[in-house]
Amino acid sequence: MAQGVKPWHAQWVSNNTTSGSAIRLRVDLEDAEVPVWRVIEVDADITLADLHLVIQLAMGWLDYHLHAFSEGDPHQHGPASGRRWETKDLSSDPDEDASDEAETLVNEVLSEHRRRLFYEYDFGDSWIHRIEWIGQAPREPAEDPAQEPAQEPGETALARVLDGGGRCPLEDSGGVDGWADLARCIAGPDSPERDDMMAWASTAIGSDGQLDVTSFDIAAANRAMHTLSVLVGRFQSITASRVKATVLDELLMRLPMFAAIHCAQRANLPADFLANPAAPAWRRVTPELAAATLRPLSWLLEQIGPRGLMLTQAGWLPPKLVAESINVLGIDSRFMIGRPTESKIVALARLRALAEKLGLIRKSRGRLSITKDAAAAIADPVAFEELLAQRLGTRKFGPAEHDAVVIVAMFAAFLGERPVHEFWNDVATVLTALGWNAGMFGVSAGDASRVAMPARTVFEYTRALKVDDAAFVAQPGLHELARSVLAAPVPATRPNW
Repeated sequence: MAQGVKPWHAQWVSNNTTSGSAIRLRVDLEDAEVPVWRVIEVDADITLADLHLVIQLAMGWLDYHLHAFSEGDPHQHGPASGRRWETKDLSSDPDEDASDEAETLVNEVLSEHRRRLFYEYDFGDSWIHRIEWIGQAPREPAEDPAQEPAQEPGETALARVLDGGGRCPLEDSGGVDGWADLARCIAGPDSPERDDMMAWASTAIGSDGQLDVTSFDIAAANRAMHTLSVLVGRFQSITASRVKATVLDELLMRLPMFAAIHCAQRANLPADFLANPAAPAWRRVTPELAAATLRPLSWLLEQIGPRGLMLTQAGWLPPKLVAESINVLGIDSRFMIGRPTESKIVALARLRALAEKLGLIRKSRGRLSITKDAAAAIADPVAFEELLAQRLGTRKFGPAEHDAVVIVAMFAAFLGERPVHEFWNDVATVLTALGWNAGMFGVSAGDASRVAMPARTVFEYTRALKVDDAAFVAQPGLHELARSVLAAPVPATRPNW
């Protein structure tokens, strides 16, 4: 984030200081062939910068481009276009005559006496939205509970969508005319350009090629709004030192708003989990479950024992221990050539390397020994799992590895079953959004899998996660372990990377 730019979660008026009254606005995409419109309700005291985020979520945009508000049609120029508001922090060539949207309240420019405002998004495609003031009323519960997720008592949503229609156009689809042409092309099976258009749009609309330009999922829009409200409240409490940040909080706070909401939804994180990842109820685990989940790792430490374990002259684990590891790790040895060695059993080698990196064991003069903290916890499976989660979550790796560990834990915390390629694509997307770059196009799924090796070692090579027919399948104990990683407190002192 550029120096001097206020984080998106910091700009909102605190939920505790809102006026309690809401204004209702209708937002229409101008000149759309199929009408695209939303009726939204927002607090009267939010800024235009906040309204921008609400419109993006309500419409279905992804906040990829610059935007501005204006009193008159943005296509007009000169005095007739009236006042203009833009984001001063991010504009490379700010309009000196424009005001700062972050310093302007919505009720200063929209009211019963000033009923219209324009919002332009993407100055290339020029998506013009007409905003009409409908009315002002105290907050009331949604008539259809399915449209708005349940909230905690006393919690006020920052915004909600009351009605709407029409699918939001795809980003960079060429404005209203380009979007109409694209939709007709995809809808026409005989169009010579359909395959090319589908290849371009498949990520956004799905590989089945179904594009219903009239559809609008109001429940999904309000789930996104609710996630926004929960994250803003949580992050404001952290900023005000009312609660302590977890590693999950820190990761989400470094993401742009849309990336934070998107990855929370892709990971199926419930709103009440986002509101307090450290709540003990999320990671209750019995000693039996903890012992079964981490059996391979605890077995390795037990083999080392309180007296330590001598390595071979080449620095490998003794052959007898290696042979036993085949059964403990569930390794198929039918195609193993020759005598089993640590160098041939990748899972064992990585498990040992991770135990050293986490400070559970140490190597000195050809001998492995258990560290003091690990020795104190190993007899209690629950304490051992907690120690492992704390070490995984508190930056014992390089910065990219650390981020990857937290992201993998986030996608594992409520995992049922996911295709392996889809899982790593999601991890790669979040790493790219955090600013990591392994090539021209950010981080690939393969890059993500490699940099996340510490998390893979814990989740895959213990008994928490099973790879079955190219899918990750959650095993008993995975959720509790992953949530414990996410609940690890952000350390007061950062290591020097």
